[in-house]
Amino acid sequence: DRGDLPRAREYLHKSLSTAKRIKNANLLSSTLSNMGQVALLAGNWADAIGYLEEGLAVASTSGSNDQMAETLCVLASAWMQTGNLERSEQYLEQAQALTSTISHVTP
Repeated sequence: DRGDLPRAREYLHKSLSTAKRIKNANLLSSTLSNMGQVALLAGNWADAIGYLEEGLAVASTSGSNDQMAETLCVLASAWMQTGNLERSEQYLEQAQALTSTISHVTP
């Protein structure tokens, strides 16, 4: 069961507006990543990749290695769905490199 994707999108768009209004990079990055995951569930690969790449850019400016690693893994999945295994592998390698820098994650 994929749940209520339209409702999830609605709440995520509200969260996105809030994150931008209050200028909270962590909330913005997390919301964009979640929007990408919802788009993936809906089979919208291009939308998913767009949200995820935007979320990754925000996470990289805020220095959130946890969020970056998670988003990189989801991006790898999205690119895999498009059939671009080389791009998928690149994102997985980046995620693996980041996880080795996070003290509470075992690579």
